Amino acid sequence: MKWGIERSAAITKMAEFPGCGKFIDRQYDRYLRLKFEFDWRWNRNPASHRSFSKTPPSLNSLQQRLLAELNENGVAVCHFHELLDNSDNSDLWTRLSKEIAAFTSSEQVQASIAELQGAFSEKRDASAVAHYILSYYDQNTKPLIHSGTPLLDLALNPRILDVVNSYLGMWSRLIYFDMWHTLPLNTDTRILSQRWHRDPEDRKKIRIFLYFNEVDEQAGAMEYFAGSQLGGKYQDLFPWRDPLRYPYPPERELERQI
Repeated sequence: MKWGIERSAAITKMAEFPGCGKFIDRQYDRYLRLKFEFDWRWNRNPASHRSFSKTPPSLNSLQQRLLAELNENGVAVCHFHELLDNSDNSDLWTRLSKEIAAFTSSEQVQASIAELQGAFSEKRDASAVAHYILSYYDQNTKPLIHSGTPLLDLALNPRILDVVNSYLGMWSRLIYFDMWHTLPLNTDTRILSQRWHRDPEDRKKIRIFLYFNEVDEQAGAMEYFAGSQLGGKYQDLFPWRDPLRYPYPPERELERQI
């Protein structure tokens, strides 16, 4: 996988062949870009839009408020139990919390934290850390997801899906979910996706974040430029054009223009 675009394992392996490997990789990337454009403009998205417009979901007042804020700013916030307030979801937060606690307290995560913080402390350089996020699912191995996991119950909850599909204007597909443990590093240096960027999976997308620890400006807060979404007033500022590239604007240039 190159960012959010699915890649053939066989062709990716062929790209390692000496002599012709680089040519194969370039041609395959060209094919993937064309396939993305075809699906976006003519194949998958228009068909899903038409299907959605025939039977759109009915939204309650909170869902309507979230949808309006997403359309205006690209971001919306609400309390978990405010959105999922019926008896069917009464224990979902408890189940999610237990799953998160088991993951973050596991020997593997704690060992990784100690190792990465040790590497950072030794060099005092954020580049000594390969990544600042420890994830539960290995996306390179296509892990088996059990149907009873609370993460899946959350992601496929109709209260959430109705808002997601209404924002996208189509019947959408869930492509990813995970549990993350953010590595605490005492540094002012932004690394990887801590830098300003547009997510590379699609032109229009939606992500849902749940925090299981207290967050403030100094500890893990997500930063977002309101209005930078597709359809927002900043949609053309450092636009995302290539589905195979991760677009980082020049350092401090985004702050200068907004």
